[in-house]
Amino acid sequence: MPFTPDNYTYDLQDARSRAYDSLRLAYDNVTLTFELANSEVSKVVGGTKEEDTPPRLQDNLADVTYWIFESKTETGLFTKEGLSHMRSVEDMFLQDSKYTKYCLLDYSNEAIPQCHRPMSPTNIFYASKWNSTLAIEIMSELTSENIQMFNDLAACVQKSSLCDFVPVSSTNEDKAWVRSIGMKIAIMIMDWDGEGGLNQDVDEVSALIASLSELYVVAPFVSFFFDRNFEISNPVTAYSRSIIYWGSPLNGTQDSSSESSRDLLKR
Repeated sequence: MPFTPDNYTYDLQDARSRAYDSLRLAYDNVTLTFELANSEVSKVVGGTKEEDTPPRLQDNLADVTYWIFESKTETGLFTKEGLSHMRSVEDMFLQDSKYTKYCLLDYSNEAIPQCHRPMSPTNIFYASKWNSTLAIEIMSELTSENIQMFNDLAACVQKSSLCDFVPVSSTNEDKAWVRSIGMKIAIMIMDWDGEGGLNQDVDEVSALIASLSELYVVAPFVSFFFDRNFEISNPVTAYSRSIIYWGSPLNGTQDSSSESSRDLLKR
């Protein structure tokens, strides 16, 4: 269990596990019952405009491919060799000619839906742009004292949340700095799209990720990709992971009551 303590291991015989499974099965049963009931009502009243609209292809999450990577050397996974291997594994799917027929589609651009970007550290190391000057500037500003100040103020300054917990000693200058460094970080994250070549300074990328992992409101963007020993003083991870998303319904499988549709989905 490289990402969580062993006490989170799922025990099939534990009473809590059985209770959780029972709850999940009950939830599925209730959901199915209401879906069937709503379907019957729809037939009686003739359906609504929303129900008559066919679902968009691959707009719902159908499944995922979940990769776990383990380093064979003490240098960890975030090396040029390790990242190249990780990229090639993901590209088995992403570069396949049929990938777009099965991926989860993002319809934020209605005219041209795109495959949802995988959740992967390669998005960062293969960013379309990398501003090394800005990365170094961010890391130089994130001293231990400034990290604490950022964590004290960021939720309020950036999210307008938990403002009652802001230290009374905080000044307008402190808040301005948090706002400024937050903008710099956002500029870096904006280009983490995996559409560039491998960054030639992987150590700098690792160091920046380690610094950002100390920031509570920023950590969710990076913490998925490294193990619990990864930190500023040790920007080396023995384990990493990535997720590729698959969508539904697939073309030709929208009618679940049709035998031909079910056969096509099966294939």
